[in-house]
Amino acid sequence: MNTASHAAAAAAAAGIADQVGERLRSLPDLVAWETALPTGYPDDAWQPASTTGYPGIAFLQSRLAAVGAAGADQAAYQLLVLGKRQMAIAPGNHGPHFGPGAVTAAALHAAAHTQDPDRFRSVTDSGTAHLANQTLTLARRSLPPSTHGPRLPWRAFDAMTGLPLRLRVLVQALALPPGLLTQPTCRLAGQAIHEALHVLARLQTEPADGLPAWWVPGDEPDFPEPETSGWARTGLAHGAAGALAALALAHKADWRVPGQEDAMRTLVAWLLRWNGTTGDSSWWPTYVSGTELLQDAPAARRGRQDAWCYGLPGISRAICLAGWALADPVLSHHAIAQFGHFAARPLATLDVDGPTVCHGHAGLLQIATRMAADTGDVRARHMADRLAEHLAAGFDPAALFGYRHWRAAGQNAEKAWVDSPGMLTGAAGVALALTDYAHGPTDAGWDQLLLIA
Repeated sequence: MNTASHAAAAAAAAGIADQVGERLRSLPDLVAWETALPTGYPDDAWQPASTTGYPGIAFLQSRLAAVGAAGADQAAYQLLVLGKRQMAIAPGNHGPHFGPGAVTAAALHAAAHTQDPDRFRSVTDSGTAHLANQTLTLARRSLPPSTHGPRLPWRAFDAMTGLPLRLRVLVQALALPPGLLTQPTCRLAGQAIHEALHVLARLQTEPADGLPAWWVPGDEPDFPEPETSGWARTGLAHGAAGALAALALAHKADWRVPGQEDAMRTLVAWLLRWNGTTGDSSWWPTYVSGTELLQDAPAARRGRQDAWCYGLPGISRAICLAGWALADPVLSHHAIAQFGHFAARPLATLDVDGPTVCHGHAGLLQIATRMAADTGDVRARHMADRLAEHLAAGFDPAALFGYRHWRAAGQNAEKAWVDSPGMLTGAAGVALALTDYAHGPTDAGWDQLLLIA
């Protein structure tokens, strides 16, 4: 795509993002829609106090405020007020995508992207302190050896609900301009960052049984897999790549503890060991079973292959971040080349579902936009152009929020298109990716909650 064509694609992407933002700026309409939802509406399409709910929409409004959208800054504030009210109903304790963590992350983003950051000060300070205390509690519970040996419980390294995303948000909180956090909160957040890093640095440990420190036994009740031999996950959302990205991004921000670099090297080596190839395509299984690990046998090609949450795009981004953190140009160049080869594939061949961030095209667009911005790689830029054009063409004026989420509409139901306004699985996330494509990603971007920046 030449310069003129890119400019036209960027303008189209910005225009679509503005339309989505306008639809998500009417709070009475949003509340009325929520009130009318049927019982059993899928919780990954709408949870009010989460990034699939009001805080997720607040991310979009504050991002649009930064590029001059009228009324977006006020909408971001009002959405956070709604999110705080919902916390009293479902407070949650599952990290920055849920409950107080989601409201805090959205407030930190708003403080960095709107013209009046002081209006968010009470939320940024109290929320950061709350998140720091959560992080300290989880880190300390994760330190004693588990009943399965010297390895971490999966909730410690799981990005979505564990330490990696908490760590990333706290690091960003301490990068805010002075005055938005009190000194006691800054000290508490710093302590939480150090303790979380010390826990994640234990991922360098190699237990005597030959299984990695992030292996999970087959009888794990919280996150069961159909593998009696246990499993070790690979992906950015729930596996080794998420912990790797969090360690690398903290290192970049000069938060470092003994063993951190060794842990990154251990995670990278393991991911590269289980990187499969079929013909000229490269892939990762969503998990490696205990049997495959112990037998050092090739892993079966299973699960999501090409999305942000699982698969090559997110994992190669994590390895690239680690290469930069470790000052290892061979490693970073390998990851850039791997993503570049992936980026040349036709969009129709990609293993993604729908337009949204977690499993869909918007997540790929955000990774491609970041890779292009950070590396100048032409293949990444061309993929971003193609994805932005695809998403802009997929805007549906008849859909309530402009885009719908492809998922099962209820327990044991067939997949269907459902209305979802939020960030991770909804229209706000698509608009956020389109906005960053059109205007360029920001240093304190919303995609910190994806662990790609």
